[in-house]
Amino acid sequence: MKQSQVKHLPHEKHPHIVASKARVTAAQAARSDVRKQRRDNSTLSFYAKRDRGADVDPYNNALGVGVSIPFGTKTSSAPRLAEANAEVVVLIAEEEKREREHSLEISQAKLRVSHAQKTLVLAKQQNSLAQRRWKLSRRAFDLGESNLFELIRARERADIQARTIKRNQLELSLSQARLNHILGAMPL
Repeated sequence: MKQSQVKHLPHEKHPHIVASKARVTAAQAARSDVRKQRRDNSTLSFYAKRDRGADVDPYNNALGVGVSIPFGTKTSSAPRLAEANAEVVVLIAEEEKREREHSLEISQAKLRVSHAQKTLVLAKQQNSLAQRRWKLSRRAFDLGESNLFELIRARERADIQARTIKRNQLELSLSQARLNHILGAMPL
């Protein structure tokens, strides 16, 4: 697929970048919730206790109810807030790392495309020279100025250069496809 037949997504709309930003947004929302909820939830607990001192002593049975009503102090919510802040910081760092990695992948893919294009141009020039050499060798053979070995060798070089062009065209197509994939390009 040629470069003109694809629609490139902007960098910030690449699926990896969008997912990473969504994780950061969710962590920031969770941190905001922790800031707004100054206290833990109240708890009500029931318990039953049955014990005795020695084997001959009777059982001592007890039932109990416990109520815990935390007050909204900063110290009670500090550990949860610190945990939420740490999660946000870690996710932001991961997002920035992913963006740097993505930019690096794009740069490397563009370099591969450029290298493949230059290699193809050189291969075409070499093919042109090999084809011209083949024609001259054939003409020299027809006129009796060259032997069969030189003719076969010129033909072999021309065939090798033709195969090299096809291989370089495939390498260029592959490098363009990889670049399109990294850019998040969508076929039209």
